[in-house]
Amino acid sequence: MPRLLSVCSEENPRRLKKRQLPLEIDDMRTMIAEFDDPCSVVTSSSCSAGAPPITMKAFQDKIASFRDGSELFASLMISFDEFTAFVAQNVPCVGCRRSVEKTFMDVALGGYATLDPFYICYDSRGMNHCILTMKRSLTSDAKQLHRVLVSNYNRCRAAVDNLSKCKKNRRCHLHSIESQVCRNSVCFSWQDVWNMMSAECREECCIVESDSLLDMLENYLQKHRFCPDCKGTLMRAYRCLVGETDVKKERGYNEKLFQGLRYCSTEGHLHIKGCVNYLDSLVERAETELAGSSRERHAKTLEVGQLEVLTCLGLFMYGRLHRIVNAIKSAQNSFQLFYCTATIALYSNLQARLEDKNGLNESFERLCAELQTSAANPQRSSNSKSVKKKSKKTKSDRLTVSRHSPTMEDDIEEVTSEPLSSTAPCESALDVDVDCADRDSVVDQPDAGYMSREGSPSALAEPLSSCATTVESNDGVYSPCDSCTEHSRVRHNVGTTAKRSFTCCDTTSLSDMLNDRTSPTAFTIAEEDINWFTLNQLVICEQRDALRKRIGEQFRALQTRLATSLD
Repeated sequence: MPRLLSVCSEENPRRLKKRQLPLEIDDMRTMIAEFDDPCSVVTSSSCSAGAPPITMKAFQDKIASFRDGSELFASLMISFDEFTAFVAQNVPCVGCRRSVEKTFMDVALGGYATLDPFYICYDSRGMNHCILTMKRSLTSDAKQLHRVLVSNYNRCRAAVDNLSKCKKNRRCHLHSIESQVCRNSVCFSWQDVWNMMSAECREECCIVESDSLLDMLENYLQKHRFCPDCKGTLMRAYRCLVGETDVKKERGYNEKLFQGLRYCSTEGHLHIKGCVNYLDSLVERAETELAGSSRERHAKTLEVGQLEVLTCLGLFMYGRLHRIVNAIKSAQNSFQLFYCTATIALYSNLQARLEDKNGLNESFERLCAELQTSAANPQRSSNSKSVKKKSKKTKSDRLTVSRHSPTMEDDIEEVTSEPLSSTAPCESALDVDVDCADRDSVVDQPDAGYMSREGSPSALAEPLSSCATTVESNDGVYSPCDSCTEHSRVRHNVGTTAKRSFTCCDTTSLSDMLNDRTSPTAFTIAEEDINWFTLNQLVICEQRDALRKRIGEQFRALQTRLATSLD
């Protein structure tokens, strides 16, 4: 906990030393707070240190790439805008961010050595031109630089990440509204702070302005709605305290009650005895009041009025000590948080300069290592299996909706498995050796060149010979090809059309037929298929959107992994 060393004012300015910072608390004069060594504070914290991000030897090898100490020193500089942007990214509590920024500005304007070994170069052009850097002597000592920046990096990072925050507004407990309001019990240990204060600071804490005490008394009377007689009794007791009336002429006045209080008429303020026992008695009276005591609020005698004035004085001291404790805790939190964020920011800036100087080889190595790790991860294979199961289930659902005929299911599976641009003919699943019919010699009939949709294709009436000229069947009339003796029946699938056509297997390829616009009858889409597509268009669009969404998620995940590996 920081120690309050002395009191400074405009008439009595003091030059601050290392790790000292002025502390302003409401109506009191400015006090000088001295903090512990930030390195020892971070080292003794409960955050786990872990292994440093880089060893001493590797760190020396890296900084050896700089030409001289000036180039290394230039890489250890951060502007005010860069520092505030870094704090806004890493510190969730608004109050902590504002306190760190205020500490930065106070140190820059005052030229204090509070943040040793860090210091701030002030620029007369404005705060935006101020630079946060380190001692130049550290650039010539790699061990000291490694101790300050690298050794405590993990602890500083853990201290920033483990800031306790409220779930609603992301404020820490110190800057929440509840901590600023005095409640019905002792919510702070004022005696610990009292022991850390010097005699000069204790004396300053025990000075109460008469106007402030009068305001507290008026609020107290208004809150409890004292009757006019009781209110007059309390005001008489207050006038006796500040010496406005002669206490010897006041009947019922008890001098022992105001022992330990001394009024200074020249300065117009009240001095309270700086004793722990006396202050504890005042704070206990305030605690009883804050706890909601149910006693009757009457002041029929002057002695009771004196006790009520002491209660108001206890409430005032309770609030002052509470503010002092909060101010000390906030200053300590700001000091430690500033040290941690400065360490992280300067090390990150140094690492970025080294990458710019040495190229992106290290980043690419980290990226490759991460990709290899993800490739060897068994979770990826399980994810691929689940994707295959989902796609198979989607395909079966689509087939159930689209067709109930087993022949058409075979057609759809064959269409989806082979691209349209393939030059190889799509053979039928029914390997029936029949004579080939030349496409140009097919008899012009309505059902010529196509097979029946109702079930399996019909068998030929009789075996075909090589010298046959025409063949009649239930599917149409066919003419044999003149260029071959062995014939086969071939089925062509076009798009979502499930029609079966017969052509010579060695004369025309599928791509040529697709490009041949002079024979539209070979690729005529049946009206039934058009109607089916119209009815199932919504399902097809949903499947298309789902596929796009899945591809987009995989692409964004890949982008995130690449960005993380580069960082």
